Amino acid sequence: MEKQEQLIWWKWTKRIIASLGLLVVLFIGVSFLVINLYEDEIKRFAVQKINDNLTTEVDVKAIDLTLIDQFPMASLRFKDVFIADKLSASKKDTMISIEYLYLNLNFMDLIGGNYDIKDVKATNTISYLKINNDGEDNYSIWKKDTSSKSKQFSFDLEKVKFKHLFLSYKNDIQNQQISITTDQLRLTGQFSDVSYQLKTKGDLFINEFTNDSVNYLMGKKASLDLDLLINTKDQSYTINKGELDLEDLNFSMEGKYTANQEENALIDLNIKGNNIKLISVFSVFPEGLLTSLKKYDSKGLLNFKAALIGEVGKSIIPKIEAEFSLEQGSLTEKTNNISLNNLSFEGRFSNQNKAINSLLLLKNIKGQLSNGGGDFSGSLTLKDFANLQVESKVNSTLNLEVLNDFIASPLIKTLNGTAIIDYTFNGQYLNNLFKLNSSIGTVNFSAVNVATTENNLTYENISGVGLLNQNDISFKNFEGTIANSTFTGSSNIRNLIPYLLDQQNKVWIDANINAKQFDLTTLIQQIKTDEEATKTVSADTVRLPEQFQVNIA
Repeated sequence: MEKQEQLIWWKWTKRIIASLGLLVVLFIGVSFLVINLYEDEIKRFAVQKINDNLTTEVDVKAIDLTLIDQFPMASLRFKDVFIADKLSASKKDTMISIEYLYLNLNFMDLIGGNYDIKDVKATNTISYLKINNDGEDNYSIWKKDTSSKSKQFSFDLEKVKFKHLFLSYKNDIQNQQISITTDQLRLTGQFSDVSYQLKTKGDLFINEFTNDSVNYLMGKKASLDLDLLINTKDQSYTINKGELDLEDLNFSMEGKYTANQEENALIDLNIKGNNIKLISVFSVFPEGLLTSLKKYDSKGLLNFKAALIGEVGKSIIPKIEAEFSLEQGSLTEKTNNISLNNLSFEGRFSNQNKAINSLLLLKNIKGQLSNGGGDFSGSLTLKDFANLQVESKVNSTLNLEVLNDFIASPLIKTLNGTAIIDYTFNGQYLNNLFKLNSSIGTVNFSAVNVATTENNLTYENISGVGLLNQNDISFKNFEGTIANSTFTGSSNIRNLIPYLLDQQNKVWIDANINAKQFDLTTLIQQIKTDEEATKTVSADTVRLPEQFQVNIA
């Protein structure tokens, strides 16, 4: 009985295998038949349709019809597609290069002679899009009037998929350059309709985002989830849903962009970022801008919202209004474990007519140093970026030893004591030089000890009050010890602020010093640099910078 069941099972198995084999042979036979019958016709219609819709020539190495590559869809496969950059003088530079481009259509439509392309797939795509200084772009290659439609061959796209895409965009007018790569990017929508929903979702890798020669994003991961309403008649693009994750930064977007062939385009876009971690903000900034912050761990929540409203043109950017705030912020120096806690501020950015009358305002800036290091408060205003104006106010009471551990500067060997600062200034950059318009405040030092790495000079137990007035600072009734010599006196340092900003400026020092004993030899030896100390320089001489003129009485 068991042997008979095995024979029956084997009999049916052979029938199934034979049937499958027959189906495979039949499929292959039908495939060859369909390809032989329809390939030339489809290729002819496809080339004609593409040429009817494009304003530029497309170079293709080979075209063939395949029923295997995109099974169960039939596919017209283009190999090594190349579209030249029409703005290039040689016409040999790449605008688009695709290794394989598949125009997919339903197998039964193919048999019925209805070549309706609904699905497109591109593999290993490289694209260089750009706008030159004259406002001409190289990517407007689709004819505006495509009303004549072939009944046999049409593009009613519903899906476009990119596998391995590199995209570069350069705008010479705005001095911007962006390049991204992605392994998979899928676009869905009724692309042939006058109005349709475009949806896309995918992971991106931002190679570069450069604006005005500053690379703000380099080598950063991102993901995009976009739901876009496109109206081809009105040339409008409405964002119903836009979610952009940049590293750990999460932004939501909504708004509308309307292109206009005769006038400037219009934009009305809102962007929000809620509870963004401060450490994530640091992670996406350019290395050069935040190098000094790499030695700190950071915490805090940043809230951000911005609106872009107005015209967009060759030399016109829209009005930008942004508000942001930081709460519960902290920075911790990794080596000494000193923290700046309770860091908070409110900020606002506004641009009017690009750089002119632009404003960046940081107000209610507050923070406290750990370990009894003191606190500070203040504000900062930057405006008119074309001729940058700076206004700042600082109030602080600081333990200088804790501050030194927090700053961790390699130039300072020793710093301790107490400083109370109340200072307000404003100035302006003209021709890359800073001009101080007003400067006033006080700096109160108590029991300060300072030693730097520049020389062996030590300042001990320095106390006094410094009065800041414009470019000068004067000290009344200061006292302390320098190079083992105890002194009292007063001094007036003129043009100090310009010297700190540009060390080519001269500084005049007038000082009245009283000391019972003054060890000049020790002072000279300690003030020398290591290089001067090793050279055959007279023991009783010291070279001051040429910019300093000193008068001591």
